[in-house]
This record gives sequence, structure tokens and C-alpha cells, in this order.
Amino acid sequence: PPWSMAALFVAFCTLWALMVIITYRLLYVKDISVQGFAVIVLIIFSAFTIGFLTPGTGNDEQVHYAYAYKYANIFSFKGFSDPVDEEGRHMIFMRDEDAELLSGMVDVPVWITEGSYKNVIKNFRLFSSDNSLHEYRIHDILDFESFTGNNVPLGYIASGFGIALGRFLHLGAVPTFYLGRICNSALFILLVWLSIKIIPTGKETLLVIAMFPMVLQQTATYSYDSIIIGLFFLFTAMTVSVFMQDGKVTLKQFVILALLCVGVALCKFVYAPLILLLLAIPSDKL
Repeated sequence: PPWSMAALFVAFCTLWALMVIITYRLLYVKDISVQGFAVIVLIIFSAFTIGFLTPGTGNDEQVHYAYAYKYANIFSFKGFSDPVDEEGRHMIFMRDEDAELLSGMVDVPVWITEGSYKNVIKNFRLFSSDNSLHEYRIHDILDFESFTGNNVPLGYIASGFGIALGRFLHLGAVPTFYLGRICNSALFILLVWLSIKIIPTGKETLLVIAMFPMVLQQTATYSYDSIIIGLFFLFTAMTVSVFMQDGKVTLKQFVILALLCVGVALCKFVYAPLILLLLAIPSDKL
């Protein structure tokens, strides 16, 4: 409706005007560091994006939410293995209201509608009336033939922790869902902050890339891409730092680079060739 588009336009204009003021104050008045400025800017834009995107409107978010829920069960010691039905198909332990939220996300279009906001308001309850877990036939709504073979568990650490924390606090389905998003985005911001702090040059470049609309969209949802992108930020920062330093690579730096290589390669195999960036390090530094 025209009024909702007008409200959205005003919201964006207000956000950008606020960012102009904050940018001027921080960079020219307070003389803040780039990494400090990055944290403030990313928190503001991530909070806006998290609130703007309703559940299920992110890319494949219903699938990512289900996977994150699986790891939330592991983190909270509620299920180290998936239950199976009489036909041998995998199920998942979920609260009834969380299962209802997931079921409603399956048919949600990937664009924003007025009805999607009304649906969130309608189903919003701050606290859960029943925090018990039940076996849920996940395969009835999602194609989860390879449910237990997902190769990106590292990508669901933050979002899974958020869901586990929400259930521990007996929060409702919607607050728990958004808490998982917040934790996912928070880990990304932490990785960006650390990357900008470590890299000796190109700090502003990393900040600009972190603010790309698609990056913000992915990091504000349950997508594991936020963790992968954050790890590659840190991997790039470490590699450039080693490349530009005067001395040889220390054992600590070598171990960190090795762990980052393993992490990004296991998260998504298609990104593994980017590890060849290590070949830029002169051999006399190794």
C-alpha cells in the first residue's frame, strides 16, 4: 500500500540521516578508530535489517533455521542424534510453537509484505507457555534427505546458541527466532572488528565490504554465509598482516592461519580455493 511504502521511505531516509550525523561526530569530532566505527555502524544497520526482514524472508532461511535448531539441541544437551520415524526418516526435537513458526515460514515469499509483519505481531508471545520438546516430522514440510549430512556445523554455532539461550530463558517462538539472528549477526560483527584491528592497511576497504547490502542481508538472517564471510575477513587480515610484517611467521600466526583454513574449507568447499591466497606470503618468511 502507498502509506507503507511512504513509511518505509521515511525510515530509510531517517536511518541514512542518522548515519551521516554519527559518521561526522565519530570520525571528525571524537576521532574514533576504524574498527570502533565499524562496530557502531554495523550494529545500527544490522539491527535495522534484522527487524526489517520478517521470519522466512531471508534466502533459504527456513532451512537454515531448522539446521540451527538441530545444533541448539546439541548445545543444550537435548538431543545428540536425530530421532527417526517408522519409515526411517529423520525428525527433530522442537517446541510446538517453534515448529508452528517454521511451518508458517515455508510458504512465506522472499519479499516483504504487509501480511508478513501482521503475522509476526499476531504470533508474538514474549514467553513460552510450554517449553518442552517434542518429535517433529521435519520432512513433512522440508526436503531434508541429507539432514544429518550438513557439512557446515561451524556456520550454525552462533544462531544455534541464540536458539538454545532463548529456550533456556523460556522466550516465545518469535523472540527466540530473532535472538538466533542477533547472535549470528553479533559474531559477524566481532569477526569484522577483529579483522579491521589486525590488518595493517585497507581497514576502510574491509569496512565498506562489510556494509555491502547483500552482506548485511545474509548476516542479519540465519544464513551460515555470515560466519563464512566473517572467517574470510579474518583470514584475509591475518594473511595481509603476515605478508607486510618484517619478521618471519610465528608459530602462533601459523596455527591461527591453519585453523582458519580448516574452518572456511569445512564450512563450504567451494570457497576452499581462496586459501591459495597464502601463496602470496614470501617463502623466506616461513
